[in-house]
Amino acid sequence: MAIKTGRYGTIKYDPAAASPLSLAPLSSVNSWKLSLKTDKTNVTCFGDTNKVYVPGLRDISGSLGGFWNSSNVILFDATETETPGWLELAPNST
Repeated sequence: MAIKTGRYGTIKYDPAAASPLSLAPLSSVNSWKLSLKTDKTNVTCFGDTNKVYVPGLRDISGSLGGFWNSSNVILFDATETETPGWLELAPNST
């Protein structure tokens, strides 16, 4: 299981960007967390000397943290769009 925190990282988003090169940092957001947990199915057979697992689908989840800024509601608008935009979550690089 890989868990990365966003302390000192960045969050960039653009709802209509044609490429990820034109993303702008989201203000008022100060942390994020991403989990890429994968389910595993036990397929151990008689005679195996160790347990054997087959990876399943990833259960991707995460969260954003910040504070209310009424002048920047782009993240709230993103929840109601019909087409996805570009989102970039960059972890701490130090």
